[in-house]
Amino acid sequence: MQDFGPIDAAAKAARAPLAVDLALALGLMAAGAALRLACFSGFGLGDDANLLFFVRSILRDAVVPPDNIAYRFTWWLPAVLACRLFGLTERALILPFVVVDTLGIGLVYALGRKLCGRCGGVVGALLVIATPLDFAWATMMTNDLFVSFFSALALLCALAALDAKDARWRSVAWAGAAVSLWLGAHAKFSALLMVPVVLFAAWRKRRRLDRRTWTLAATAAVLFGASAIVSYALAGDPIAPYHVELAAEGLKRPDAPVIHPLRASEFWTWLDTLFRPDYLGDRLFSFQPHVLVALAVAAPLLGLRVPLELVAWLAVVMLGLQFHSIRLTDGGWVMGFRNVRHAHALVYPMALLLAALACGLRARFGRWVDAAVVVLVGIGLWQSVSTSSKTRIGFADQRAACRLLATLPVKPVHCDFHLALWSRLLDLKNPFHELAPVAEQREPEMASLHGYVVTGGAREPRYGCLLCVPLSAELPARPRRLLLEVTGPAPTWWRPEPLRVWELE
Repeated sequence: MQDFGPIDAAAKAARAPLAVDLALALGLMAAGAALRLACFSGFGLGDDANLLFFVRSILRDAVVPPDNIAYRFTWWLPAVLACRLFGLTERALILPFVVVDTLGIGLVYALGRKLCGRCGGVVGALLVIATPLDFAWATMMTNDLFVSFFSALALLCALAALDAKDARWRSVAWAGAAVSLWLGAHAKFSALLMVPVVLFAAWRKRRRLDRRTWTLAATAAVLFGASAIVSYALAGDPIAPYHVELAAEGLKRPDAPVIHPLRASEFWTWLDTLFRPDYLGDRLFSFQPHVLVALAVAAPLLGLRVPLELVAWLAVVMLGLQFHSIRLTDGGWVMGFRNVRHAHALVYPMALLLAALACGLRARFGRWVDAAVVVLVGIGLWQSVSTSSKTRIGFADQRAACRLLATLPVKPVHCDFHLALWSRLLDLKNPFHELAPVAEQREPEMASLHGYVVTGGAREPRYGCLLCVPLSAELPARPRRLLLEVTGPAPTWWRPEPLRVWELE
């Protein structure tokens, strides 16, 4: 019998680093997912009722509503599948977002490992885990997570194609880059910002390009061509997703200059999001942007180098976020709504750049840099828990009220519009009556209410109407019965009193 001992030993030695990397990536992914699930927020963002209607329409009526969500099958298809398997529940709706966020941590590890070694993979993944914007929105319906994931996957595939020695693997990797760009574009059209980043990565290593590179162009032509044909057939417009996004932002309305004028305060939204706390006191990127700028300034003095692909990624996405929704109309400059979750596109490149700089410093200063990274990650986790607490508490209040109402005899429910929207998830039979948005306007309504009234508690904290929530002091002075009280944390301006469900005689 032939002895394959030396060959087996060499094969095992070659696989050993891969096994270590796989174990590290899986461990980081598990830790990130566990921390996020411990601070679970769930259903309750302003757009969630629209997303729920979309998924429910497919499940119940087999109809895909023709709105700006329709082309984004990259996220709604997994959501529909999850609801088919587990029922149309809150956890089933959120599951795809938790999964893709967890996979994103592993993907950042892979990119960091490829560009900066194992140190880059570990530090990059740790920084993503401790980024409040990623941490808090991972357990909410945030399709921006899919955009970030497939953007990163496109770059990883391109880098793998450029480094592959086997011609067949080069073709597979280039095809993977094209498919990733296509899936990213069908999560949100703005994912096409990664096209120049992928092309820049190819240009930097242009001596490695060969005829297999045409696989990227051919695959992209087939996929995007098919999308354009379907778009033209259904909407009469080959780039309907782009135009429908503009329409959804209100930029194509005749009164857009009045409704959505370009304002300096909103123009600088992304810089404020990066470097300043929001009005709830939370830093959505912790102090990572501050440290990144400081190290970038010091890099030439310290002789630190970073992969230029990451610089291009961050720069292109930042410029795209800043200017893509600004338009000049006959009535003046207009700008689309800027939701902080859109800035998730910056999370991965920023974490990887910071990891590259930190690993460069680590080669010189060793354990001191390790300690600094631990401190930065610790601060990020502290900010992450604080950031997620607002939505976790607000959505838990609404969940508790609606679950109780589902067990009670059917009577009219009087509440704010946030709770009325949340109730659609449970498909309650109660007639919901939305109260006036201002206390002074609610006063005459309160005098004649009968049935159930929900007061206090928290709601969607960043873009919700907190003044719309009635307080217990507004109830009329007549017989009533307290059915539920959710005490929660100490009173704050965004949750001035516990959530209470009342029954009025």
